[in-house]
Parts: sequence; C-alpha cells; structure tokens
Amino acid sequence: MKQKEDFEVTVKLSKEAVADIVKPYKDVIDSLEKRIQRLLDNAESAKIRELEIENAHLKHLLEMSPVTFDSEKELKAYKKFCKKHEKCQLSAKENGGKVPYIVLNGTGVGTCKKVICQVCGKEQDITDISVW
Repeated sequence: MKQKEDFEVTVKLSKEAVADIVKPYKDVIDSLEKRIQRLLDNAESAKIRELEIENAHLKHLLEMSPVTFDSEKELKAYKKFCKKHEKCQLSAKENGGKVPYIVLNGTGVGTCKKVICQVCGKEQDITDISVW
C-alpha cells in the first residue's frame, strides 16, 4: 500500500492581496458585530424604559396614596403585596371590590405599617425602620 505524502506550499502575497482575500470575511464580521451591538443597545434601552415606567408608576402611587409611605421601600412592599393578592381583588370585584388596606400604629419613634388583604385575611408588615 502506498503512503500519502504531505506537501507544504508557501505562497508569498502582498498586503494588498491578503487584504482582498480577507475583506469579504472582515465585512461579514463587522456587519455581525454592528448587529450584535444594535441588539444589545435595544435590549438595554428597553430595560431602561421599563424601569423608568415602573419608577414613574411608583412615584404616582406615592403621590396618590392617602397613606404617607416613609420610603419607596414601603411603597414597593405594598405594591408587591397588592400584586400577590390581585386574584383576591379580582374575585372580590363582584362583592364590592375589596382591596388591601393599611393599618398604621404609631410608636413614638415612627409609624408601623401593616397591609391586610380583606379577602383572604393575610397580613404583612411593610414598615421600613431604616428611615426612622
């Protein structure tokens, strides 16, 4: 059986010739890099817009609320509780629309806040004592 022989060929090319050979690949790579950057920018912009909308919504809730929240942390905890009990609220719409309410207890140092669902009766302390 005959063995295959390996051959090595060296070709000397000018920089211009190498650039012409590589150019189509470089253009494709550049195009892909630009597309990836656009996708990243769009994803980042969408996340920033989402956070800005959420922040505006929280500020609006803070301004509208008859209860004065001492911090955004308390407001977020209240909003999270309400979201968690959204099904309770929806089922209660037929019965007069019961919504979670807040019980305030003054301590002399600050005000403790507890939110309670009128439908299922669950309670949660949302007090942020870090602002006292």
